[in-house]
Amino acid sequence: SLSLHEEEKFTEVLQTASKLRHPNIVTLLGFCIDNGQHLLVYEYVGHLSLYNAMHDKVYKPLSWGLRLRIAIGVARALE
Repeated sequence: SLSLHEEEKFTEVLQTASKLRHPNIVTLLGFCIDNGQHLLVYEYVGHLSLYNAMHDKVYKPLSWGLRLRIAIGVARALE
């Protein structure tokens, strides 16, 4: 369970994320925080699985090194 301050920060991040528009980012349409549950609603991406997006050369997936740097950056931001 998040503290009130953490909930406010989480909401701020989501409000910012919902404004992002880029061809490589699935649009965050909305979110709901209720009874300790955090639900995110993203734009539907038909005919594309997470596996395909990460591995299929047709979608030009990111290198593992870049994925790792992104994951570390996200972890630092959350910390």
